[in-house]
Amino acid sequence: MRVLIVRLSSMGDLVHALPALTDAADYYPEARFDWVVDQTFSDVPSWHKAVDRVIRCPPRRGVSAFYQSLQSGKFLEFLKQIQQTHYDLIIDLQWGFKGAITACLANGMRCGYDAKSAREWGTHFAYRQKFFVARGQHSIERMRQLMAQALSYPYRKNDPIYGIDRSRLPSVPFPIPSPYLVFIHSTSWESKCWQVRYWKQLTGMAIVNSFSVVLPWGNQKEQERATQRADGRDRVFVLPDLTISQKAYVIANAKGM
Repeated sequence: MRVLIVRLSSMGDLVHALPALTDAADYYPEARFDWVVDQTFSDVPSWHKAVDRVIRCPPRRGVSAFYQSLQSGKFLEFLKQIQQTHYDLIIDLQWGFKGAITACLANGMRCGYDAKSAREWGTHFAYRQKFFVARGQHSIERMRQLMAQALSYPYRKNDPIYGIDRSRLPSVPFPIPSPYLVFIHSTSWESKCWQVRYWKQLTGMAIVNSFSVVLPWGNQKEQERATQRADGRDRVFVLPDLTISQKAYVIANAKGM
C-alpha cells in the first residue's frame, strides 16, 4: 500500500502530525508513506523512520510567490514529483484550502475532514472519502483520529509517539561543551517574548549549576536577540546558521530545553 500524507506547514503542526504516522506505520508496517510539505519545513517529515519520500512544495505566500515559482520552473517540477506515483490513499491532515488543493494535484483516492470537521468550509468537496473528527481537541489527537479512520484501523488513545529516528539528524561541525541547555528564546509574536532580564537571570542560574547555555535563532532579528541575551558571558553560545535538522540534533543531545 502506498499512502501520501498532505501536511504542508507549519513547524509545530508538522511535528504534531508525526504521531499519526507512527500509529499508521505500526498498524501497516508494510505500507510506504510519502509526505508533501512546504519546502521551508521539508526536513521535519524526513526525521520519521516510516517516511519513504518527501515531496517539497514551493512556499505559497501570495500570488507573487506563486508566480515566481512558475517562472523558475519550481512549481512544474513539484507537479511532476507529486503526480509520478499513483497512491492508494491521499490523506490530507491540513484541514484547509492549501491542503485540499494540493491533495487534488496528486493521483489517488483523496481523504480528509468532512464539512463539520474542517477548519475552512468547502474543503470537504475535494475528498472522495470524508470523515468526522470532533473539534475542540488537540491537533495531535485530531490528526491521529483522521489517519485511523482513513486507513481503517482502531484508534487507541495513548501517549503520542513521534517516531523520530535520531540517526537521521545530521551532527553539527563544532563541539558544544556538555552538559548544556537549549533556550528557545524567540517567537513570531513579539508580545510572547519573555523579557531580556529574565533570560539573563535564568542564564545565570544555569551557569551556577554547571550548565552551558545554547541559543538558536532562525532569522536576523532572532540572531540579534540571541546575542543580546548571551551578553558576552562565558559558557553561553549563540549557534551559527544551521538547518532545522541540525538544530534538532542540538536539542536532542541537550540535557534540557
